[in-house]
Amino acid sequence: MEAEQLANLLARNKRFITLVIGSAAITALALTYVVSEKYRASTLVLIRPQQSVDLVPKRQEILNFPVGFYTPVETGSKTYTEIVKSRAIAEKIVGSLHLDKARDQGGGILWLWRQSTTAVKKAFAKIWVVLKFGRIPQDTPFNEAVEETIKNLEVKPTKDTYLFEIQATSRSPHDAADIANAATSAFMEYMVEASSTDRAGTARQSEERLAASEWSLAASRKALADYKRDHGLVSLSKETEVEVEALSSLQTSLQSTTTKIAGLLARHAELERKLGKTDKVALSSTKRVANPILADLRAQLANDEVKLARLNKLYTPKHKEVEELTAEIQQIEEVLNHAPATLESEQITQVTPQYQWVLDEITRVDTDLASLRAEQSRLNSAVEEKRSKLARIPSEEAEVARLQLAVGVNEEAHKIIAKANEEISVFSLQAAPSIEVVQAAVPSVYPVSPIKIYNVSLAALLGLLLAIALVLASDYVRSWRMMPATAKAKTTGL
Repeated sequence: MEAEQLANLLARNKRFITLVIGSAAITALALTYVVSEKYRASTLVLIRPQQSVDLVPKRQEILNFPVGFYTPVETGSKTYTEIVKSRAIAEKIVGSLHLDKARDQGGGILWLWRQSTTAVKKAFAKIWVVLKFGRIPQDTPFNEAVEETIKNLEVKPTKDTYLFEIQATSRSPHDAADIANAATSAFMEYMVEASSTDRAGTARQSEERLAASEWSLAASRKALADYKRDHGLVSLSKETEVEVEALSSLQTSLQSTTTKIAGLLARHAELERKLGKTDKVALSSTKRVANPILADLRAQLANDEVKLARLNKLYTPKHKEVEELTAEIQQIEEVLNHAPATLESEQITQVTPQYQWVLDEITRVDTDLASLRAEQSRLNSAVEEKRSKLARIPSEEAEVARLQLAVGVNEEAHKIIAKANEEISVFSLQAAPSIEVVQAAVPSVYPVSPIKIYNVSLAALLGLLLAIALVLASDYVRSWRMMPATAKAKTTGL
């Protein structure tokens, strides 16, 4: 059917097309009043990460993973999203706003209509549950309200900022604003509580370590004083005193080195696990070149065609040489038709920056481990040498030296633990990550759905397509009926 014929056909049926479009648009418009309106409210939250003062510059990380200019900072936003949409937050919202209780939303015809539509939706939902599971699970209004709240909450981070938008959707604009504000309050309380709990636990562990260190130091000092009093010894000789101090210093260094090695081994194991979970290949591309065989075959085909033209002038098509050359040309043409135009020459694989960073970190840790193990071996040799010298002194003086050495080691350990405890105490006094409400949620004036113009326009477009399809189908049926029997037979082949 040509364009002019189609235009004439549509013009003849313009009333029918207009009727279908109008019916679809009016039906869509009516449905927008049947479907419950959805309102959305949002709270804008600013989360400033805590910045601790450190004299040693560190690589920027999020959850112990490197962050560079090429890596989007999404981990934090995803974490906050999961927290806001968690059941713990939803339960606080439902409990504070009493969303599980029946709420009076007015009266009149419109209110009755909304109540009726809600009841119908719940009935259909229960029917669907029965069809899926064969029964209706018994659930409390509180759990239903919690699930509905989780479904209607959404967190949207603002790109390249510390701003987050907590959105809530509800059939009531006031409910949407209340839910968004309640979600923000519950989220802030959760973050503060989690931070306080973590800091309190760290401080408690530090205090326990400090108390244990103080007890060990007091016990070693008491043992030294008791031994000196029982054996009538006041002090060691000057030479022995120097050896004991040197051995104490070496043992303190050895203990510190051993602790560093343990930390690096834990770091190495963590990096190995992270390496197994990180994608290795970021980009894999293949370089393709023209198939060199095709050029040779085309040259041979041209030569054979020239040769065949000369043979055709001398012999008939049934001549043996003509037939052999024709068969060879056909074979070459078949190969050219099926051979690939290009071939893979090189495959380029690029490692992801994250994977490369983990590899570099593992190499750095291995280097540090090798250095520390060499230092540990040197310190062990020096400690054994000092111990062998102290073993040659008289037994009573040797025992005093041993006890004094234990006191020295415990004193150094106590200093380290006390310094760490002071740093933890200062850290505990610092503020948690700052969370501020930049803009509280307010009730929205207009709903986010349904948008009448969108629904009516889409319905009108679908109505137009349906009307055109019906007109074409009707014209085809009418033409078929008017077609003579002989023409029908030729068309169908029967």
